Amino acid sequence: MAHDELLLPSQEALIQRLTHLASYGQQLVLLRGAQGSGKTSLLTALANELDDRNLSLVGCPQHVSEQEIRRKIIMQLLPDPLFDDEVSLADTLLRFTANLQQPIHILLDDADNLPLPLWAELLLLTQIHCAGYPITITASVSPSFAQQLQQQLPAAQRASVLAITVPALNMAEREGLYQTLLTRSQQHTFTPRKIIGPKLAAQSGTPAEVLALLELALHGTPAEPRRLPWQKWLFSGFGVLLLGGLLVWYALRASVPLPAVPQSQPVLPQVSPLISYAERMLHPDVVPPLTGLALLEMQPLLVADLSTTGPSADSAPMSEDDSDLLKDARSVAEVTTAAVTNAKPTVAATIVGNEAPTKATATVDNTANRAVLPHTGYTLQLASVKSRESLQPILAQLAGEPLIICRHRQWWVVLIGNYPRRQDAMAAMKQLTAKGFSEPWLRAWKDIQDYQPQPRIGDEIPL
Repeated sequence: MAHDELLLPSQEALIQRLTHLASYGQQLVLLRGAQGSGKTSLLTALANELDDRNLSLVGCPQHVSEQEIRRKIIMQLLPDPLFDDEVSLADTLLRFTANLQQPIHILLDDADNLPLPLWAELLLLTQIHCAGYPITITASVSPSFAQQLQQQLPAAQRASVLAITVPALNMAEREGLYQTLLTRSQQHTFTPRKIIGPKLAAQSGTPAEVLALLELALHGTPAEPRRLPWQKWLFSGFGVLLLGGLLVWYALRASVPLPAVPQSQPVLPQVSPLISYAERMLHPDVVPPLTGLALLEMQPLLVADLSTTGPSADSAPMSEDDSDLLKDARSVAEVTTAAVTNAKPTVAATIVGNEAPTKATATVDNTANRAVLPHTGYTLQLASVKSRESLQPILAQLAGEPLIICRHRQWWVVLIGNYPRRQDAMAAMKQLTAKGFSEPWLRAWKDIQDYQPQPRIGDEIPL
């Protein structure tokens, strides 16, 4: 064997069978076994045997997304790829299989957690050839999931799936594994063999059970903390007292009558605004002067009072103080204010590019102070990279083109052009392909509104 894993005879035979299927088979192989049966170790050993192939070994945690699995698989198979993880695995690999010199084999551990759409993509991958051989896939699953998956497949697709069960360890293998692990632990146990034998025989035959029995023999059963019975009664009594106190408090609150509501008073006193203003001017130390909004609100009333209380021919002459007060009131009444507008101008900001016919523009929202992508039309997506430094070769190759740099999650996305019709975008795609560029991806602006446009200063992207 080309690996250092501890494999038993039944596991060695299973590895040879899986190696043959990975080399010459055309089916999706399901390695089914219970938890602790050694599926992960078998996949690792199989990967070591297939060192002459282009391998991808991916673990599938719970609640994993389709995009994450596609990204992990493609990044192990393709050197420095430019791909979109929203596109299916078959469409992405078909673009690169002609340049690959080794057959492809994909290993998926805990594949029970894969979303169902990815299983359809995996079945389609088995129909694609690379370097003269079909793409082969081995996935570890539980027996219940394997049975459920095969029942859901149409009759025509069931032949494309082959389920192989991890065999249980026989008694000789269990004892051999137990003694080997005990020797490697370099510890001594006083449990006699006549006690270990019946315990091994009562097991179902998984390596995890043998390891658990060895841990029990070496370290014994962990001591459980002693729980006193009075603690349960103490907490129960405390909870009852707390609930009773809340009920008594609520009853007391409910028995208190509500306070009487006093009769409302007029908000504004029935006093002439001009008289109120005069009192504030004559006695500033008693009545605080009106300022700001209160003075502006009083302005129309002051104008009305001045118009109705103007001097007449038979009125008594005013004193010097009264004339000064009237002058101040008139100066206030003559104040005018400009209309307030809530209009917020929208400024068009060019992201990148200097060509007028295909200039890609975004709208700057002054409230959020950020660029907004167009909502209608189409654009072309050239590449998506993780590293900011990887953008520089792309920008240098596409110098002078109307590029838009966006951020989507942890990816840098390069877009080119803004086309009102799909036909215009397809024509631009053919021109780029004719110039030697890889075929871009046609995207509708409405589908990528969550992309975040990034500003550029020349050929530099600010941090």
